[in-house]
Amino acid sequence: MTNLIVLGDQKNKSPKKPIEFLSLISIIGRDDVDVETASSNPCGWKNIELICKNYASNLDLLFAYNDADRRSDGVLFIGRWNDGVVE
Repeated sequence: MTNLIVLGDQKNKSPKKPIEFLSLISIIGRDDVDVETASSNPCGWKNIELICKNYASNLDLLFAYNDADRRSDGVLFIGRWNDGVVE
């Protein structure tokens, strides 16, 4: 099961529309950043954090990782948090 985290949010909502990953942000080499189409499915991650709602062009910044003790293995995604659920 995927644990969903909204920084600063204390509300419980009845979710309906699932999270969508559109692009992932990756580091290439030492100083380069690349954005590529996301092939990962949100349900494949144990934890997903909503970092910033409406980060750019009505898209959200999301951080996904499996092990809370190894967050450095996580991935940043551009996508849609929608109602904050996974299928």
